[in-house]
Amino acid sequence: GKLLTVSLVAAPVSVEGDEREIYGIYRDISGRKQAEEKLRRSEAYLAEGQRLSHTGSWARSVSTGELYWSRESFLIFGLDPAGPSPTLETLLRRVHPEDRDLVRDTLENSKARRSDFEIDYRIIMDEGTVRHIQAVGHPVINAAGELTEFVGTHLDVTEQVESQAALKRAMEEIKQLRDQLYQENIALREEID
Repeated sequence: GKLLTVSLVAAPVSVEGDEREIYGIYRDISGRKQAEEKLRRSEAYLAEGQRLSHTGSWARSVSTGELYWSRESFLIFGLDPAGPSPTLETLLRRVHPEDRDLVRDTLENSKARRSDFEIDYRIIMDEGTVRHIQAVGHPVINAAGELTEFVGTHLDVTEQVESQAALKRAMEEIKQLRDQLYQENIALREEID
C-alpha cells in the first residue's frame, strides 16, 4: 500500500520487423524525489531569509573570475536577476568612486594572503541614490591546498547607516538646545541678581 515514485524506461521489441512486446524497466526514485523536494524547500527558505535580511550570497572562482550571485545580490545592486551573470567589473562600476580602490585592494590582498575579508563601501544606483554595503568573504582551499574560490555575502546596511546618522544629528541638536538653555539660564540668573 506504499506509494512510490518510479522512473520507467521502455522500448518495443520486434521479431523480424513485427513489434510483439514492449519491455520496460521500473526504478524506484522515491528517495531521490524526496531529496530533491527537501533541497528545493531549503533553497526557498534560504532565498526568503536573504530577502528579509537584505543579504545576498556570492561565490567567485579564482581561476576564471566567474561570479555566482544569489537573486538578492542582484537586487541589492539594482540588477536584473534574469540578466547576464555579473562580473567583478559589474560590481566595481557600481562602487562609489571614492571607495573603488579600497574594494579592489581588499580583494587583491585577501587573495594574496588567502584570508577572510570584511569591508564596508558604498554603491551608486542608476537613479543616483547611494547604498551602503557590508561585504564578507572567505577563501575556499581545496585538498591540494590551492585557493579555488571565495564565498561570501553582501549585506545592504543602508537603513542602519542612515539611522545612525539621524541619531547623531538628533544628539547634536539636543546638545545645541541644552547649551542654548544653559546660556539662557545663566542670562536669567544675571538679570535676577
